[in-house]
Amino acid sequence: MLLVLAAIYLVTFPLSRRLKPLLCQLYRILGGIIVLAGSATSFYFAAYTGDQGGIAAFYFQIVVILVYVLFSIVLLAANWLMRRQELRSRQEAPSSKLAELKQAIEDAWEDLKACMDTAWNSLGNALKYVSSRFK
Repeated sequence: MLLVLAAIYLVTFPLSRRLKPLLCQLYRILGGIIVLAGSATSFYFAAYTGDQGGIAAFYFQIVVILVYVLFSIVLLAANWLMRRQELRSRQEAPSSKLAELKQAIEDAWEDLKACMDTAWNSLGNALKYVSSRFK
């Protein structure tokens, strides 16, 4: 039981690269401190305080595991929020560009309609002129 936390820390150490750089460093430093201090204290309780120390070491190790899990959850939540904010900022640029393109399309359509009306009227006038020449 006393080595479980150290084993978990060592297994999750390479996976911490998926965190943002600042959170990765924070995880590696504070996680290491939690594991080292908690395990050392548990070993002390187990080795030097007799039978009651073994029980105290067990409960202290459970508390250390809970602190470590809570610390990991807080870091994962912070990482998720940071990535979410980053994705939202990336989403805003294309959304504004899309709005500009919609406006440009509407303007181009209005210009095309005006030009087509002019061309249609000119074609109608040309046909009237040609038909009046053959009468």
